[in-house]
Amino acid sequence: MPGIKELILEKSADLKEEVIQLRWHFHKYPELSYEETATSAYFCEWLDQNNIEYKNRIAGTGIIGKITGNTKGYKVIAVRAEMVALPISERKKTEYSSLNPGKMHACGHDAHMAMLMGATKLLR
Repeated sequence: MPGIKELILEKSADLKEEVIQLRWHFHKYPELSYEETATSAYFCEWLDQNNIEYKNRIAGTGIIGKITGNTKGYKVIAVRAEMVALPISERKKTEYSSLNPGKMHACGHDAHMAMLMGATKLLR
């Protein structure tokens, strides 16, 4: 029987393509600070689809998700990601290049959101 490490690696591998697609989506549709309304809505829709409880509109566009376990007495785990893009133009052309002129995820927040969503699904 596989241990917890092997189980996590297996389940993580199963999420790889979904996490890549999430990252590409966020990279394609970047939004500047406090303007992340479409990003926030997309994230909330994903949380709904995955039956994850949340509160949104925290400080404008923020979201707090909550997963409650079955066992009493366990510690709380917190994960966090930024949503904000930078006010710069993307020059590289890919299938997931920014479609929002003058806005780009050049600092990795698109990947942070996607990884957080993958970790959330794994924890769920």
